[in-house]
Amino acid sequence: MIERLINLERPYGEPEYSRLSEQIAQMKQQLCFQLNQEGRNRLEQLTDIFIRQETAILHDAFADGFWTAVELMLDFQKRK
Repeated sequence: MIERLINLERPYGEPEYSRLSEQIAQMKQQLCFQLNQEGRNRLEQLTDIFIRQETAILHDAFADGFWTAVELMLDFQKRK
């Protein structure tokens, strides 16, 4: 149910997200020029793991916020 509520097309964190993404892309490109093939492969692996980590945090934070809102709503309903 939680996954249905997250709008993956909504630009969460914009415009800061795009600015930081551009900085990351530039730094990654600079690093790629300095690394050999093995280093570039490890950088790609690191990037993939970081993206998966951030996705896990996003989903967990959203779920926590959702359930907190439900608890607040139920508490409000009890007090009415």
